[in-house]
Amino acid sequence: MKAPQICLVTLLLCLLGWSYSQKVTSAPTKEQLPNIVLLLADDLGWMDVGFHGSKIGTPNIDELAAKGISFDRFYVNSVCTPTRTAILTGNYPGRVGLRFSALSPNHKEGLPPATYTLAEMLRDAGYKNRACIGKWHLGHSHVKYHPLNHGFSYFYGHYGDMINYFTQMRRFERDWHRNYETCYDRGYSTDLIANEAVRFIEESAEEESPFFLYVPFNAPHTLLQAKEEDLLRNGFDPNQPLFKDKGSMFYYGKGNSKRQTYASMVSNMDQNIGHILQTLDRKGIRDNTIVIFLSDNGGDETNGALNKPLRAGKIAYYEGGVRVPAAIHWPAGGWTGGKRIDQVVGHVDLLPTLQEIVQSELPEGQLKTYDGQSLQNALYTEDLATAEDRHFYLAPNAIVSKDWKLINRELFHLKEDPYETKNVQTDYPDVYKKMLLMLDDLREDIEIKPQDDLSFKVQPEWKMPQEE
Repeated sequence: MKAPQICLVTLLLCLLGWSYSQKVTSAPTKEQLPNIVLLLADDLGWMDVGFHGSKIGTPNIDELAAKGISFDRFYVNSVCTPTRTAILTGNYPGRVGLRFSALSPNHKEGLPPATYTLAEMLRDAGYKNRACIGKWHLGHSHVKYHPLNHGFSYFYGHYGDMINYFTQMRRFERDWHRNYETCYDRGYSTDLIANEAVRFIEESAEEESPFFLYVPFNAPHTLLQAKEEDLLRNGFDPNQPLFKDKGSMFYYGKGNSKRQTYASMVSNMDQNIGHILQTLDRKGIRDNTIVIFLSDNGGDETNGALNKPLRAGKIAYYEGGVRVPAAIHWPAGGWTGGKRIDQVVGHVDLLPTLQEIVQSELPEGQLKTYDGQSLQNALYTEDLATAEDRHFYLAPNAIVSKDWKLINRELFHLKEDPYETKNVQTDYPDVYKKMLLMLDDLREDIEIKPQDDLSFKVQPEWKMPQEE
């Protein structure tokens, strides 16, 4: 290549780098602030979306990956509550004592009232309308845990871990609410959630302020219940036996197999995500709306999910339990093109990323740093400043980096063995020792696990008490 050509190439590269840096560092005006739609699936397996090769039809989720940016190594926790905590706080959930398990109906714990959440950050940045529509699962034993007391301006959905999809019942009580009041809307819960999300978008789009919409679906979490029309689309034969569910108290919503029923629930969720995306298009606001999609943990393979070729699934901290489908799309921000990012990122990174975009200043007395880091550079340049050295804390017994995974004192060389088939602890003693020491330090720094209090009794219609 001749010298003038070299200079021209250098100049172009410099201009490209300047363009990226401008996108990363320039703050949008209030009129330019993007709307934010965060879609969270519940127990969706790695191999349960089309862009990972699934036979389940998920065209709307696939569109986000095809038009936006998908993540090959997006990490979460292995069960519901801890992941939701990390998403809303930007910190590992052990810092607020919500690390080890999903909250059951009897748990008295919840997201501490003093915790500064994503919704509160966006409120302070000028987002007037901030809705949580779907499954909360961050505390129900006291009104201090309510979404409206954690920065959201509107709530619709259920407080607890799971419900009957058709009756919205749990523990023989109705767990379905609008703000603080019991709601008696009838229908299939995934449809109800999406319909309310559509209504929220339509109303919020008419206002000058940007909006934040958090949609934590309860699908495809058990109970395994699908609508007949979705079952028929997935090969259901009403003349064949329904699958048997040990100890089941219901017989409606079942298909011929768990996998068929689960697939029908996933395809229904995808259709409803399509309704949400189509509403953004219809209101003319899709271009400047950040849409994020992910699952809260790996799929439960005992209930129809599929995580292969990853090892294990929900509850486990092997890859199938904590590495999930994830994609993000924001045309106005340049997050387009169907890129795939293979760096180690995860749930704690969402809040810092959004905070950098909206340039929100934290109030006095709040934490100035997060366990997560902004993904802006990775999304624009496929480069994360600490990508080579990052060690992502998964649990007190598990840590993962770009090439290595330590879990239960087993060491896996993920670069050569991404499916965790061979423990190489004795082959790489120096790596093992380094990872073990790092895990010990992180665990000591992060975990403040209190003793579980399982003394709470679910109130009529899942009302949240106002007294301790």
